Amino acid sequence: MTLLGACSEDPTEPVPDVAGDWTFADSVTASFGTCTAAGTVTFSQSGRTLGGVIDATEGICVWADGGSDDNSGPVDISGGNVSRTTVSFTAGVCEFTSTTVTDVRIDGDEFCTLNTGTQTFVLRGVFSLQR
Repeated sequence: MTLLGACSEDPTEPVPDVAGDWTFADSVTASFGTCTAAGTVTFSQSGRTLGGVIDATEGICVWADGGSDDNSGPVDISGGNVSRTTVSFTAGVCEFTSTTVTDVRIDGDEFCTLNTGTQTFVLRGVFSLQR
């Protein structure tokens, strides 16, 4: 007897409809700084495939050395996937994976990889989407 099939989700099972507009907020942190953003997410969905745009109307990265960078503006969503219990996608240098999905709220973990050419940095944090 094999249990492999029992651990995966049924591809014919319906998935949540997350298409449309959501408000969002996020915050990611590392020893060298913190980035926060807020704005809207517009998801386009075809079955389990997810795309769209994050438009950060507010966003800033504040660095430990006292500097800062504007983190606002639109970023395309790619590689998105919706399952019965999880929403995941990539936007820019950040990957988002939900920990909670309801009709009106998606919360999850976020990590962003910054590559300066000589060094790679990872910021970890959380995001929240609300209808």
